Amino acid sequence: MTFQSSLLEPDFLRLLERLEVLSRRSSSSRAPGERRSRSKGRSVEFAEHRDYAAGDDFRTIDWNVYARLEKLFVKLFVEEREQTITVLVDRSQSMAGHKFLFARRLAAALAYVGLCSYDRVALGLLGERLEGFLPPVRGRRQALPVFRFLEQAGCQGRTDLAASLTDFGRRFPRPGTVLVISDFLQEGAGIEGLRFLRYQKNQLFVLQVLARDELEPELAGDVKLVDVETAEQRELTVTESVLRAYRAALDALCQELGSWCRKSGAGYHLAPSDTDLERLLVRTLRASGLLR
Repeated sequence: MTFQSSLLEPDFLRLLERLEVLSRRSSSSRAPGERRSRSKGRSVEFAEHRDYAAGDDFRTIDWNVYARLEKLFVKLFVEEREQTITVLVDRSQSMAGHKFLFARRLAAALAYVGLCSYDRVALGLLGERLEGFLPPVRGRRQALPVFRFLEQAGCQGRTDLAASLTDFGRRFPRPGTVLVISDFLQEGAGIEGLRFLRYQKNQLFVLQVLARDELEPELAGDVKLVDVETAEQRELTVTESVLRAYRAALDALCQELGSWCRKSGAGYHLAPSDTDLERLLVRTLRASGLLR
C-alpha cells in the first residue's frame, strides 16, 4: 500500500520502507545495538505497560487494567520493548522558504521509516515553547496523519530552542529517541535544551538545516538586513572583511553545536537545504549510524 503525500514521492516512500531508525539503547532483553525483531512472535515474559497508541494491536490491551482505571494500556513483553521516535521541527520564521520545506520532507521521511519499522512515532513543532504535537502512533497505516500534520505546519514567530526543547522534555519525560531539525541560529544554539533531553536519558540526533545563501552569502555593498523573527533592521556595508567575520561566526556556532553533540553522545549532521534527500538518508545518515 502506497500513501500519497505532497512532501514525498511514492517511489521514494517505497525506498524508505527498507530502512530502519537505529536506537543506541540496549536493554536486558537485547545485546548492545540489537533491535527488537519485526516477527509476530511474542514472548510470554511480561515487561511493562504503556499507553495505548493509534495503530496498536487491540489484542495487546490489558483489559484488567482498563476495568480498574478506565484507561487503555497495552502490555509489552521482553523482546517487544520498543523505542518511541519523536521528530521535532523548528517552525520559526528563520526556517521559512525552502529550508522549512526541506525540514518537513526530512521529518516526513524519518517518521515514515519509523512507522515501517513498527516503532512508535511522534511529531512536534518548536516555537517559543512546544507549539504543536502529534501524539505517538504506530504502524504504516498511520502515515497519513503524520504526513498531514507536516503538510499543514507553517512557519511563524520566533523559536527559543532551549525553552521549547526543555518544555518538550518536561511534558514527555519518558526516554526515547529524539530527532531535532532546526537551523540552530540563535545564541547558545539551543544546547541547554539538548542538554536537558540528554539528562533525561533520551537518545539524540541533531540535524542542522541551513540554506545555501546562509553558508555562502553573496552580498556586497550597502544593504539593509531584516531579522525575519524580530523585524529588527540594520543597515550595513558588506565588504570582504564583513563576510569573513560572518563566516567565522557561523563556523564557530556550527562547531560548538557539533562538538557538544560528539561529547554528549548525540548524533550530529549539517544538511544544506539543497541536499538531495535520497542521498542524505540512504547514504549519509546510514553511514552516520542513524539509519540502517
